[in-house]
Amino acid sequence: MISVLLVVGVFVAMFVAYNIGGSTTGPAFGPAVGAEAISKPVAAALIDVVDAGVSTGDVVATVGAGVMGSCCGQFARTQGAREVFALDIRDETLALAENRGLTPVHSIDEDPAVRLAAATQDMGADVVFEAVG
Repeated sequence: MISVLLVVGVFVAMFVAYNIGGSTTGPAFGPAVGAEAISKPVAAALIDVVDAGVSTGDVVATVGAGVMGSCCGQFARTQGAREVFALDIRDETLALAENRGLTPVHSIDEDPAVRLAAATQDMGADVVFEAVG
């Protein structure tokens, strides 16, 4: 179950972004720029995880470990995912994902399909989020 505080936090961030110096039709200039920049990907990631039906015990993979991938991975954890793999090619992004409780997989140094198969007894991920670009 999604934490009520998490959902309230997302809506507060969106309220701040759109109502304190922000614009709903164009770029915001002023104090809301930071809130708007993070509230949209956080809200989108939350919706993606809920729509995907991530549940207790699932193995999840995010292709891309930037803002969207990390948010999807963290929300998947709140839904009870057993393990979340963060696939990326950037060392710094993978380090941040690991600090957030995700299992980093460097997609150049190792084959992600082999890594997931080994970790899941050849079952692979239950849910995969594409979060590149």
